[in-house]
Amino acid sequence: MSPRLGSWDPPDCQTPAEQRTTLLYGGIWLVFMLWPLAIIVTSGAGALWTVIGVLALLVFVAVYLFALTHPKILASVPRPISTLLYTAIMAAMVGLMMPAAGVAILTSSPFFMALWLFSYKLGIGVVAALLIAMSAILTGHIVYPDHPTAALEIPVGMTFIILIIVRISTERDEQDRQLSENLALSEQREELGRTVHDVLGHSLTAITVNAQLARRLIRTDPEAAEEQIDYVLSTARKALGEVRQTVVALNQPELAEQLMVAREVLRHAGISARVPTEPPEIPEKAGELFAWCLREGVTNVVRHSGAKSCRISLGESYLRVDDDGTGPAGPEGNGLRGLRARVEQSGGTLTVEDHPDHPGTRMEVTL
Repeated sequence: MSPRLGSWDPPDCQTPAEQRTTLLYGGIWLVFMLWPLAIIVTSGAGALWTVIGVLALLVFVAVYLFALTHPKILASVPRPISTLLYTAIMAAMVGLMMPAAGVAILTSSPFFMALWLFSYKLGIGVVAALLIAMSAILTGHIVYPDHPTAALEIPVGMTFIILIIVRISTERDEQDRQLSENLALSEQREELGRTVHDVLGHSLTAITVNAQLARRLIRTDPEAAEEQIDYVLSTARKALGEVRQTVVALNQPELAEQLMVAREVLRHAGISARVPTEPPEIPEKAGELFAWCLREGVTNVVRHSGAKSCRISLGESYLRVDDDGTGPAGPEGNGLRGLRARVEQSGGTLTVEDHPDHPGTRMEVTL
């Protein structure tokens, strides 16, 4: 069943890849700000208002782009307060541009509409965008009563409709992506169910049948009943061992597979990746350990580092994950503590420190 239109809520934070996509599709419309810029420069409003107008336009563009890629100005600031703050700053810049740009600067209202449409659910975004469009048109009538009405209403109205169409298309694309992920997860669950059935089905059936037989024999033939109980216990232990082996097999990452996964995860996060195409000859136990470490290391790079690039180096006795992000910060999380314990149990060492050659982090595992 397809998700209901309007149910998608844009996230509070974006990955570097998502920020670049947002800057591309949101920033390309800034070409329309060249018109008010040209009017400001040629308006003859005086040197002071011309300079103020150009500077205000630059601040307007910078705040708009930052707002699109950072829906929350700070992690502790609620999204509505952040959006209102962005809106207030942009509106102040419009006010500073009006003496030089005149009514033309009111055509910047679509940027306010886009900010609200792509930061909230569809219903909230449409209402906010409609109020912004009406405010821009009303302001034009009040401040510039002699200006032709259609010259403002038509571009603002058409842009309002176009933005809503783009917003709906964006939501549908995101819902399709989430649906694909849910289908993949459902397939994994079905596969896990088949695996558990194959592993436990025969053993549990045998346990049930022999337990029922033992119950019938316990009064008439205690020795035979005891044999059946011993068989039940033996079968249960065997089934428990099979379950443990299955869990280990399902959770045990392979180094070659993890290298491929790391390359894809980093690529989708917009992080330039230098990853070995094939692992070198490494003992099996070391390969299993390095696979665990690689999984955790790449996860930390994507989630916490803010890096633009990541390099993975691998040898017979070492694994190194380097990034150019913000460097180690704060105490170690549960994942890293558990990984350190796993490495130490294998007789190795794990270090997480500032990169020696440039800003960033180096995670190194040695055996």
